[in-house]
Amino acid sequence: MCIEKVSQQIREEYEALSGQMQVAARYLMEHPQDVALLSMREQSRRAGVPATTMTRLAKQLGFAGFEELRAVFVGAIRNSSEPFSSRAAELVRTRQSQGGDIAVEMVDRLISSVQHLKSGQQSWALREAAKILQNARTVYAVGQRSAFAAAYHFTYLYGYFSTKAVLLDGPGGIGADPLTHCGSEDALVVISLDPAARRSVEVAHFARSRGVKIIAITNSPLSTVGRISDVQIVVNYENPAFFDSMTAAFAAVETLVAIVAESEGENVPGAVRLREEQRHALGEWWGDGDTGKTRRSKKSQ
Repeated sequence: MCIEKVSQQIREEYEALSGQMQVAARYLMEHPQDVALLSMREQSRRAGVPATTMTRLAKQLGFAGFEELRAVFVGAIRNSSEPFSSRAAELVRTRQSQGGDIAVEMVDRLISSVQHLKSGQQSWALREAAKILQNARTVYAVGQRSAFAAAYHFTYLYGYFSTKAVLLDGPGGIGADPLTHCGSEDALVVISLDPAARRSVEVAHFARSRGVKIIAITNSPLSTVGRISDVQIVVNYENPAFFDSMTAAFAAVETLVAIVAESEGENVPGAVRLREEQRHALGEWWGDGDTGKTRRSKKSQ
Protein backbone atom coordinates (compact mmCIF):
# COMPACT_ATOMS: atom_id res chain seq x y z
CA MET A 1 0.00 0.00 0.00
CA CYS A 2 1.26 3.50 -0.86
CA ILE A 3 1.29 6.55 1.39
CA GLU A 4 -1.55 8.18 -0.56
CA LYS A 5 -3.91 5.28 0.16
CA VAL A 6 -2.97 5.22 3.85
CA SER A 7 -3.65 8.95 4.12
CA GLN A 8 -6.99 8.65 2.35
CA GLN A 9 -8.03 5.69 4.50
CA ILE A 10 -7.23 7.62 7.67
CA ARG A 11 -9.35 10.53 6.47
CA GLU A 12 -12.26 8.28 5.56
CA GLU A 13 -12.24 6.29 8.80
CA TYR A 14 -11.20 9.07 11.17
CA GLU A 15 -14.65 9.81 12.63
CA ALA A 16 -15.23 6.13 13.40
CA LEU A 17 -11.98 5.77 15.38
CA SER A 18 -11.87 5.88 19.16
CA GLY A 19 -10.55 9.02 20.87
CA GLN A 20 -7.04 7.69 21.45
CA MET A 21 -6.84 6.21 17.96
CA GLN A 22 -7.83 9.59 16.53
CA VAL A 23 -4.92 11.15 18.45
CA ALA A 24 -2.58 8.51 17.02
CA ALA A 25 -3.95 9.01 13.51
CA ARG A 26 -3.41 12.77 13.72
CA TYR A 27 0.16 12.15 14.85
CA LEU A 28 0.78 9.95 11.80
CA MET A 29 -0.58 12.59 9.45
CA GLU A 30 1.23 15.52 11.06
CA HIS A 31 4.62 13.87 11.69
CA PRO A 32 5.35 11.51 8.77
CA GLN A 33 9.13 11.79 9.19
CA ASP A 34 8.86 10.79 12.86
CA VAL A 35 6.79 7.76 11.87
CA ALA A 36 9.55 6.69 9.49
CA LEU A 37 12.49 7.39 11.79
CA LEU A 38 11.41 6.88 15.42
CA SER A 39 10.54 3.75 17.35
CA MET A 40 6.91 2.97 18.02
CA ARG A 41 7.35 3.60 21.74
CA GLU A 42 8.90 7.00 21.17
CA GLN A 43 6.13 7.92 18.76
CA SER A 44 3.44 6.84 21.22
CA ARG A 45 5.15 8.90 23.93
CA ARG A 46 5.19 11.99 21.74
CA ALA A 47 1.61 11.43 20.62
CA GLY A 48 0.50 10.93 24.24
CA VAL A 49 -1.10 7.51 23.74
CA PRO A 50 -0.15 3.96 24.81
CA ALA A 51 2.04 2.00 22.43
CA THR A 52 -0.76 -0.54 22.04
CA THR A 53 -2.89 2.20 20.47
CA MET A 54 -0.37 2.58 17.64
CA THR A 55 -0.57 -1.16 17.02
CA ARG A 56 -4.38 -1.16 17.10
CA LEU A 57 -4.45 1.73 14.62
CA ALA A 58 -2.14 -0.13 12.24
CA LYS A 59 -4.39 -3.19 12.35
CA GLN A 60 -7.46 -1.01 11.89
CA LEU A 61 -5.86 0.24 8.68
CA GLY A 62 -5.34 -3.32 7.45
CA PHE A 63 -1.70 -3.91 8.40
CA ALA A 64 -0.37 -6.93 10.29
CA GLY A 65 1.32 -4.62 12.80
CA PHE A 66 2.84 -1.20 13.28
CA GLU A 67 6.15 -2.06 11.61
CA GLU A 68 4.33 -2.89 8.39
CA LEU A 69 2.58 0.48 8.52
CA ARG A 70 5.85 2.22 9.38
CA ALA A 71 7.48 0.68 6.28
CA VAL A 72 5.08 2.63 4.07
CA PHE A 73 6.25 5.89 5.68
CA VAL A 74 9.90 4.83 5.37
CA GLY A 75 9.39 4.27 1.64
CA ALA A 76 7.73 7.65 1.22
CA ILE A 77 10.56 9.46 3.03
CA ARG A 78 13.20 7.56 1.09
CA ASN A 79 11.60 8.66 -2.17
CA SER A 80 11.25 12.29 -1.10
CA SER A 81 13.05 15.05 -2.96
CA GLU A 82 16.84 15.34 -3.05
CA PRO A 83 18.72 18.63 -3.53
CA PHE A 84 19.00 19.67 -7.18
CA SER A 85 22.79 19.54 -6.91
CA SER A 86 22.70 15.84 -5.95
CA ARG A 87 20.34 15.07 -8.79
CA ALA A 88 22.52 16.96 -11.26
CA ALA A 89 25.55 14.94 -10.17
CA GLU A 90 23.55 11.71 -10.51
CA LEU A 91 22.40 12.76 -13.98
CA VAL A 92 26.00 13.22 -15.13
CA ARG A 93 27.11 9.90 -13.58
CA THR A 94 24.23 8.01 -15.18
CA ARG A 95 24.88 9.45 -18.64
CA GLN A 96 28.60 8.70 -18.39
CA SER A 97 28.13 5.12 -17.23
CA GLN A 98 24.94 4.06 -19.02
CA GLY A 99 24.40 6.46 -21.90
CA GLY A 100 20.86 6.38 -23.29
CA ASP A 101 18.60 9.03 -24.73
CA ILE A 102 17.48 11.41 -22.02
CA ALA A 103 14.98 13.05 -24.38
CA VAL A 104 13.06 9.79 -24.76
CA GLU A 105 13.29 9.03 -21.04
CA MET A 106 12.12 12.53 -20.16
CA VAL A 107 9.07 12.42 -22.43
CA ASP A 108 8.13 8.93 -21.22
CA ARG A 109 8.30 10.05 -17.59
CA LEU A 110 6.26 13.18 -18.26
CA ILE A 111 3.58 11.16 -20.02
CA SER A 112 3.45 8.79 -17.06
CA SER A 113 3.15 11.68 -14.59
CA VAL A 114 0.16 13.09 -16.46
CA GLN A 115 -1.49 9.69 -16.80
CA HIS A 116 -1.27 9.32 -13.02
CA LEU A 117 -4.03 11.93 -12.79
CA LYS A 118 -6.43 9.39 -14.34
CA SER A 119 -6.06 7.00 -11.42
CA GLY A 120 -9.12 6.43 -9.27
CA GLN A 121 -7.88 8.44 -6.29
CA GLN A 122 -6.68 11.42 -8.32
CA SER A 123 -9.77 11.48 -10.52
CA TRP A 124 -11.88 11.59 -7.34
CA ALA A 125 -9.70 14.36 -5.88
CA LEU A 126 -10.04 16.49 -9.01
CA ARG A 127 -13.82 16.24 -8.92
CA GLU A 128 -14.02 16.93 -5.19
CA ALA A 129 -11.81 19.98 -5.68
CA ALA A 130 -14.05 21.16 -8.52
CA LYS A 131 -17.10 20.97 -6.23
CA ILE A 132 -15.33 23.15 -3.66
CA LEU A 133 -14.43 25.71 -6.33
CA GLN A 134 -17.97 25.85 -7.70
CA ASN A 135 -19.42 26.53 -4.25
CA ALA A 136 -16.77 29.04 -3.22
CA ARG A 137 -17.42 32.78 -2.98
CA THR A 138 -13.82 33.61 -3.88
CA VAL A 139 -11.15 31.27 -5.25
CA TYR A 140 -7.61 32.26 -4.27
CA ALA A 141 -4.52 30.71 -5.85
CA VAL A 142 -0.94 30.74 -4.64
CA GLY A 143 2.32 29.25 -5.81
CA GLN A 144 5.91 30.38 -5.42
CA ARG A 145 9.03 29.88 -7.50
CA SER A 146 8.44 27.18 -10.15
CA ALA A 147 4.87 26.66 -8.87
CA PHE A 148 3.98 30.30 -9.55
CA ALA A 149 3.54 29.65 -13.26
CA ALA A 150 0.95 26.93 -12.58
CA ALA A 151 -0.92 29.16 -10.10
CA TYR A 152 -0.93 32.00 -12.64
CA HIS A 153 -2.14 29.65 -15.38
CA PHE A 154 -4.98 28.40 -13.15
CA THR A 155 -6.15 31.95 -12.40
CA TYR A 156 -5.83 33.00 -16.05
CA LEU A 157 -7.95 30.11 -17.33
CA TYR A 158 -10.52 30.35 -14.54
CA GLY A 159 -10.85 34.07 -15.27
CA TYR A 160 -12.20 33.36 -18.74
CA PHE A 161 -15.60 32.45 -17.28
CA SER A 162 -15.51 33.63 -13.65
CA THR A 163 -14.62 36.81 -11.78
CA LYS A 164 -13.98 35.07 -8.47
CA ALA A 165 -10.42 33.83 -9.18
CA VAL A 166 -7.72 35.84 -7.36
CA LEU A 167 -3.98 35.26 -7.76
CA LEU A 168 -2.12 35.97 -4.52
CA ASP A 169 0.85 37.81 -5.94
CA GLY A 170 2.04 41.37 -5.75
CA PRO A 171 5.12 43.60 -5.55
CA GLY A 172 6.51 44.56 -2.20
CA GLY A 173 5.09 41.54 -0.40
CA ILE A 174 1.42 42.60 -0.64
CA GLY A 175 0.34 39.48 -2.52
CA ALA A 176 -1.55 37.96 0.41
CA ASP A 177 -3.49 41.15 1.21
CA PRO A 178 -6.66 39.94 -0.60
CA LEU A 179 -6.99 37.30 2.14
CA THR A 180 -7.89 40.01 4.65
CA HIS A 181 -11.59 39.24 4.41
CA CYS A 182 -11.39 35.53 3.57
CA GLY A 183 -13.56 33.00 5.39
CA SER A 184 -15.32 29.67 5.32
CA GLU A 185 -17.15 30.53 2.09
CA ASP A 186 -13.86 30.77 0.18
CA ALA A 187 -11.33 28.35 -1.28
CA LEU A 188 -7.57 28.40 -1.76
CA VAL A 189 -5.68 26.44 -4.40
CA VAL A 190 -2.09 26.09 -3.22
CA ILE A 191 0.50 24.58 -5.56
CA SER A 192 3.52 23.44 -3.62
CA LEU A 193 6.04 20.60 -3.80
CA ASP A 194 8.31 19.71 -0.92
CA PRO A 195 10.67 21.25 -0.02
CA ALA A 196 7.90 23.84 0.18
CA ALA A 197 8.29 27.56 -0.43
CA ARG A 198 7.86 29.28 2.92
CA ARG A 199 5.40 31.91 1.67
CA SER A 200 3.01 29.32 0.22
CA VAL A 201 2.98 27.42 3.52
CA GLU A 202 2.36 30.59 5.52
CA VAL A 203 -0.51 31.60 3.25
CA ALA A 204 -2.05 28.12 3.48
CA HIS A 205 -1.87 28.10 7.28
CA PHE A 206 -3.37 31.57 7.51
CA ALA A 207 -6.22 30.65 5.17
CA ARG A 208 -6.81 27.46 7.14
CA SER A 209 -7.07 29.45 10.38
CA ARG A 210 -9.84 31.51 8.77
CA GLY A 211 -11.82 28.43 7.74
CA VAL A 212 -10.94 28.63 4.04
CA LYS A 213 -11.16 25.27 2.23
CA ILE A 214 -7.71 24.25 1.01
CA ILE A 215 -7.03 22.40 -2.25
CA ALA A 216 -3.40 21.31 -2.44
CA ILE A 217 -1.71 20.37 -5.69
CA THR A 218 1.35 18.71 -4.24
CA ASN A 219 3.64 15.71 -4.34
CA SER A 220 2.19 13.82 -1.36
CA PRO A 221 -0.84 13.88 0.96
CA LEU A 222 1.72 14.16 3.74
CA SER A 223 3.61 17.09 2.23
CA THR A 224 3.82 20.35 4.14
CA VAL A 225 0.62 21.71 2.56
CA GLY A 226 -1.00 18.33 1.94
CA ARG A 227 -1.38 17.68 5.67
CA ILE A 228 -3.51 20.79 6.21
CA SER A 229 -5.61 20.59 3.05
CA ASP A 230 -9.17 19.40 2.51
CA VAL A 231 -8.34 17.80 -0.85
CA GLN A 232 -4.94 16.73 -2.16
CA ILE A 233 -4.32 16.38 -5.88
CA VAL A 234 -1.07 14.43 -5.92
CA VAL A 235 1.28 15.05 -8.83
CA ASN A 236 4.46 13.24 -9.72
CA TYR A 237 7.39 15.61 -10.29
CA GLU A 238 10.15 13.00 -10.73
CA ASN A 239 12.06 12.82 -14.01
CA PRO A 240 15.54 11.90 -15.30
CA ALA A 241 16.76 15.49 -15.08
CA PHE A 242 17.87 17.38 -11.97
CA PHE A 243 14.80 19.60 -11.50
CA ASP A 244 11.20 19.04 -10.37
CA SER A 245 8.89 18.76 -13.34
CA MET A 246 5.77 20.95 -13.21
CA THR A 247 4.11 19.23 -16.18
CA ALA A 248 1.68 17.25 -14.03
CA ALA A 249 0.82 20.34 -11.98
CA PHE A 250 -0.10 22.19 -15.18
CA ALA A 251 -2.16 19.20 -16.31
CA ALA A 252 -3.91 19.19 -12.92
CA VAL A 253 -4.91 22.87 -13.03
CA GLU A 254 -6.08 22.61 -16.63
CA THR A 255 -8.15 19.52 -15.84
CA LEU A 256 -9.58 21.20 -12.75
CA VAL A 257 -10.67 24.27 -14.71
CA ALA A 258 -12.13 22.06 -17.44
CA ILE A 259 -14.25 20.15 -14.91
CA VAL A 260 -15.55 23.37 -13.36
CA ALA A 261 -16.34 24.85 -16.77
CA GLU A 262 -18.21 21.72 -17.82
CA SER A 263 -20.20 21.72 -14.57
CA GLU A 264 -21.20 25.37 -14.82
CA GLY A 265 -22.81 24.66 -18.19
CA GLU A 266 -24.61 27.26 -20.25
CA ASN A 267 -23.15 30.32 -18.52
CA VAL A 268 -19.63 29.50 -19.65
CA PRO A 269 -19.80 30.11 -23.44
CA GLY A 270 -21.23 33.60 -22.99
CA ALA A 271 -18.66 34.51 -20.35
CA VAL A 272 -15.78 33.24 -22.51
CA ARG A 273 -17.15 35.14 -25.52
CA LEU A 274 -17.32 38.35 -23.50
CA ARG A 275 -13.73 37.86 -22.37
CA GLU A 276 -12.59 37.30 -25.94
CA GLU A 277 -14.44 40.40 -27.16
CA GLN A 278 -12.75 42.45 -24.44
CA ARG A 279 -9.33 41.15 -25.45
CA HIS A 280 -9.93 42.06 -29.09
CA ALA A 281 -11.34 45.48 -28.15
CA LEU A 282 -8.17 46.20 -26.19
CA GLY A 283 -6.06 45.08 -29.14
CA GLU A 284 -4.20 42.49 -27.13
CA TRP A 285 -3.74 39.99 -29.97
CA TRP A 286 -1.52 40.48 -32.98
CA GLY A 287 -3.70 40.82 -36.06
CA ASP A 288 -6.61 42.65 -34.41
CA GLY A 289 -6.69 45.08 -37.29
CA ASP A 290 -3.43 46.92 -36.62
CA THR A 291 0.10 46.45 -37.85
CA GLY A 292 2.98 46.81 -35.46
CA LYS A 293 3.75 50.26 -36.95
CA THR A 294 0.15 51.42 -36.39
CA ARG A 295 0.20 50.16 -32.81
CA ARG A 296 3.36 52.14 -32.07
CA SER A 297 1.86 55.26 -33.62
CA LYS A 298 -1.26 54.96 -31.46
CA LYS A 299 0.81 54.53 -28.32
CA SER A 300 2.77 57.68 -29.08
CA GLN A 301 -0.37 59.79 -29.47
